[in-house]
Parts: sequence; structure tokens; C-alpha cells
Amino acid sequence: MSEWLSVSLKKDLDELLRKIALPEHPQHAPSDSEKRRAVLVIAATLPGLRMCERRPCMQLAQSAPPVELATLAEVLGQLNNSFNAFWPRLKAQHETILGRCRDRLAELDKYATLLQASYARRAEGRSLLELIEGTTLSSASTTVPFEPMFPFLGYEVEVILVPLRALKFPSVLIRKSGRRRD
Repeated sequence: MSEWLSVSLKKDLDELLRKIALPEHPQHAPSDSEKRRAVLVIAATLPGLRMCERRPCMQLAQSAPPVELATLAEVLGQLNNSFNAFWPRLKAQHETILGRCRDRLAELDKYATLLQASYARRAEGRSLLELIEGTTLSSASTTVPFEPMFPFLGYEVEVILVPLRALKFPSVLIRKSGRRRD
């Protein structure tokens, strides 16, 4: 997806992706799973996104229905293609951008770890509630479908698309002070 990533960053990204649970939609399985993974990859690595845009994109990869997710994946895919085309012209900034990407992946890894812990606590809470109520789940009901921690309310994709559509390379990489940012 992101050809500009180094081998070590790709390993860091794979570790991050392993921590994030994604829903499975049997009727859309191959294309939906691929789009959800693409949203995660681009949100985690694309320079120019702020953390307040990265985390909601990651949450939407978990919670957005297939139609809304497709819209988000398309916009992020266009941004990713735009950056990939611009990357060869940034030779002097390659190390800086890769270093900042490494820092972002470390921060997102902490976030994914906390999210993973939240899912584990929710499962423990369900088990405790069953124990207190004296009920047991039948084997058919133990396969509860994935429930995202942050449920989709219906407007989140439209809200996040506004700042994403405003991003333009290379201007997004240049701070007002004239220094480049990722």
C-alpha cells in the first residue's frame, strides 16, 4: 500500500495491525476486509494527517458500515496515491518523514494496546455478568459478532472527510514557519 515505507516500518505497521480487531462482514468479506485494512494502513502512515484524524479513521475501520467505509477508503486511497507520486521529489526529507512515521506508529501502537485492553475488559465484564446471573452461553451464542468499542452513529465519515479532502500535497507538509512537517 505505502511503497515508501522502510522494511522496519512495515514490521512496526504489521505489529500495529495485528492489535486492531476488525469486523467481518460475510456478504462483503474479501473487498470489505481489504478496504478496512487499507484504511488502517493509510491512516497510520500517511504524512500530513494529525493524530485527531488518524484515530477516528482507525475507529471507523472498525465500526463503519461497508458503504460509508468505501467512501472513506476511496478518499484515503486518493491521498495515498498523491503522496506516493510526490515522494520521489522529497529526497532531502526522506529520513525526517520516516523518523516521524516511526514515532507515530509507536504512539498508535500504544493507542491500539489500550483499545485491545478495552475489548478484553469488556469480555471479562460479560463473563463476570454471566457468572453473577448464573447463566451460561450456549455454544451457538458464544460466537458474538464483533462489536466496535466506538459504535458508528451515522455522521462520522462525513465529518472526517472534510479535513481529509482539504489535504493537498506538498502544501500539507509545509508548516507556516516554512519548515516541512509530516
